[in-house]
This record gives sequence, C-alpha cells and structure tokens, in this order.
Amino acid sequence: MSLGDPPSYAPDLTAADQALSHTTAAIKHVIFLGDGDAPDNYQPIVTAMHAHGITVTTVAIGANGADAAMLQQMAAWGHGRFYQSNSLSDIPQIFIKETREALKPWIVEGRIAPQLSSLADVIPGVPLDSFPTITGYVATTPRAAADVVLKSPQGDPLLATWQYGLGRVMAWTSDAQGRWTAGLLAWPSANRFFGDIVHASLPQPGDPALQVETRVQGDHTHLLVTAPPTSGATVTVSAVTPDLADAALTLSPTGAGRFEGDLATDQVGSYLLHITQSAGGVVRHTTTTGLVVPFSPEYRDLGTNTATLKAIAQAGGGIVLADLGQAFRLPVPSVKAALPISEILLVLAILLFPIDVALRRLIFRLEDLPAWRTAMQRVPVPAVPAEATVKRLRDRVEGVRAMRAAGPRPPKIPPEDPTGDLLARRRRH
Repeated sequence: MSLGDPPSYAPDLTAADQALSHTTAAIKHVIFLGDGDAPDNYQPIVTAMHAHGITVTTVAIGANGADAAMLQQMAAWGHGRFYQSNSLSDIPQIFIKETREALKPWIVEGRIAPQLSSLADVIPGVPLDSFPTITGYVATTPRAAADVVLKSPQGDPLLATWQYGLGRVMAWTSDAQGRWTAGLLAWPSANRFFGDIVHASLPQPGDPALQVETRVQGDHTHLLVTAPPTSGATVTVSAVTPDLADAALTLSPTGAGRFEGDLATDQVGSYLLHITQSAGGVVRHTTTTGLVVPFSPEYRDLGTNTATLKAIAQAGGGIVLADLGQAFRLPVPSVKAALPISEILLVLAILLFPIDVALRRLIFRLEDLPAWRTAMQRVPVPAVPAEATVKRLRDRVEGVRAMRAAGPRPPKIPPEDPTGDLLARRRRH
C-alpha cells in the first residue's frame, strides 16, 4: 500500500482482500478512509470481498457530493456502514464506533434474564422484579438522554425510554411475536406490560388543574394560564410551530395562580402547546393544547369586488375597463412635475460671486461717472512717421559713438582677491 493520492483504490482493496481471505478470523472487516476522488469500477472487487466473508465500511473525509456518493455505494456493496465528516478530529471516534459495531453481534440469543435498571414508573402495575426470561434481542446502544428501564446481563438495553420534543419514545429491543418471548407471552402480566408501553408513548390527557386561554393579536398570541397557587412556581410553554420548529416561552406571574405572556405566532397554521408548571425543580402539572392561527380576513372575500373598483375609478375620475385593450387607447392627461433648479442656482452663484466682491470692495459715486467714462474711452494716439523715428534713433546712436571715441578709455581694474581679507581677519581674531 503506497501513501499519497492514488489514481485508483483498486490495488489497495485487492491487497486487503488477499490479506484477509487467508486468515481464520471470526470477523473480517475493512474500514476504508478516503476522499473519494479516484473514480473506478469498484463493484466487482467489493462484491468479491463480501463473497469471501469480508465486510467493507467507508469513511469519507473532505469529499464532495459525487465522491461521497461513490464511497457510500462501496459501503452498500460491502454490506458495511458509511460515515462522512469534514473534520479530522472526528476520525478517531468514527473508527472506535465502527470497531465496536463490527465486533458486537447484532442479534444476541440465549437464556437472558432481564434486570431492572431504573426506578422510572413508566409501566405501573407490572412486577418487573419477576420479569420472565427471554431468548434473544437485538443489541443496541442507548442514547445519551435515554432512561434504560430493563437491561440484559451484558448491559445492553432491553426497554428504554426518552423524551423527543413534546412526545415520549419507548423502545423494546426484543420481539412480541414469540420467537424470543414465548415465556413472556405466557406471563399473566404480558398484556399489561405491552399495554403500558403503548400507553406511555401516547399523548397524555390535559390536566384540569391548568386552564389555558389564548387570544391571537397580529403576529403574536397572548397566553393566560391559570394554575393552582404554589410558592415559587414557574410556568413554561413549549410550542411546535407549523413548520415543525421548536419555540419556548416562560410566562410571567401576574397574580395568584395567573401567568401571562406573548408567544410569537407569525406563521399561519396549527401550533401545539405543551404547558408545564414546576416548583422547586419538580413538575407539578402539565397539559397539552392546540392553537390555530387563521388566514388573514381579506381571504374570506372571494371573487371580484366590482363595487369597490367602481368607487375607486369614480374617485379618480376614471372608468372601469371591461376590455384590457382599452387601457392603451385612453388619452393620457398631461402631468406637471416640479424640476430641481439647484444646479442652475449654483451656476448663477458662481457667476455673481466676483461681482458681489467687486461691489463690496469698490466705491462707486455718481460724481465719478464722467471720470470713469473718460478712463474707459480710448484716446487716439497721433501717428508718427516711421522715417522720422528711425532718423532720430540713428542720430542718437552716432552721438553716443562719437562721445566714446573722443574721451580716454578707463583703465582695467583687476578683480579683487578675497584671500588677503580673509587672512587679515584671522590674524585679528
């Protein structure tokens, strides 16, 4: 067997078949763990393994729908069980559970003397201490919340009961046809025994000590429960909604023996209410009742309400149309609607802002109007002949040249050397 992600599980299954076929073990069982991403034709291999007395159980870890379905089919061919989980921490518990199930026979036969395991009074009037022996039962594992009333010498439950929602479950792991219970059926209390089992699983009749009043108010129902006055008593309501969901409510005491509360009933349909009064951790009274939330009253009016349609059309100045095609031929009146002018006002504000600043900063007087008018008018500039302008420029240039030629040239002054000044400053400091 090689580690990794194989392209096919056939070599591994074949190796397991060959290894277990040559053993003399009483139980030959294979627990196959994988993600199912190696599709292949495994039916002949798994069927051959079952023919050799080998059962196959598959455990899918991190498998998608198609891969998990393939592993489930392999478990069916191998007459084993199928488990699926997405958490690696569940794998040890799955292996332990599967090992126990594989090592434990389903049917236990022999002379079995039932033993009393609980003092729960679920089958009153039946002498359980003198219960007759049976010759077989189906081995099971009790639930976590189950109350085992009778058990076998091996500790397997024979008669167990537990609460499920508002009902009670009774489980008898032997038979009632005489295959394993011939001595039980001949027992004088056999009819009482099986009758009490059926009676314990039936809904209990209402307790007359609890009076329940309901009043539907919109999306909730007001509950009023009248119970015997008991110090420190609490009343709880367990409800089953129309979609089979559970709802719980604890009523508030409003008086001596009066408890009230509002239960959310936003679904239309039937509600099953189980009311329990408890005091000091002990259930004193319990009853079961029903509640029906009807449809909205508007559903009671069936058909077309012509009178209402005519009244609406008359109020709106229209008519009731019998032909749908007329709706497209009616004149449509003009509609006036207000348009927003915020954008236009914003543009005007931007344009008027500089004018507003100018009016605030500048002073305008009526006496200054002639001056402003004169300043704004263009003054004509007399035209100067181009030849006269060029002649004046040429005369000016020749005069400057003559003055420079007549005067002596100034001697050239060498650039100053700042090094001497710097040395002198350092000596003074």
